[in-house]
Amino acid sequence: MSTGLLGKRSCQPSFGVNPKDKPFEMVDLQNCESRKKMNRTCNFCGNKNFKENQVQYIYRHNGQFLVVNSVPCEECEFCGERYFRAEVLKKIEKEFNAIYSSGKKVKREVKVPVEEFLEI
Repeated sequence: MSTGLLGKRSCQPSFGVNPKDKPFEMVDLQNCESRKKMNRTCNFCGNKNFKENQVQYIYRHNGQFLVVNSVPCEECEFCGERYFRAEVLKKIEKEFNAIYSSGKKVKREVKVPVEEFLEI
């Protein structure tokens, strides 16, 4: 989902945009230790309760995809919005580049059907 610079060195969210994709938000939680748990609120619903979770993350760039399982994040307990550490997103981006640019072998590939909404 991201194309380049990930996160800021503050607790404020940073926004990125892929030319063909929707805007996405990234928050660098590693540099927010003093705010962790106490003053943080979900940017979407205002909830203050988060849980650590591991989720499937789909990275998309220029029509190519990488599905990564067991990605650590913090998730809003009310609305489910996910917050990823910048270092985690950078690692995924680096892996994507290694696969698509350097030909790194992947553990598994899946075939995914694609449809246009207007045609279904």
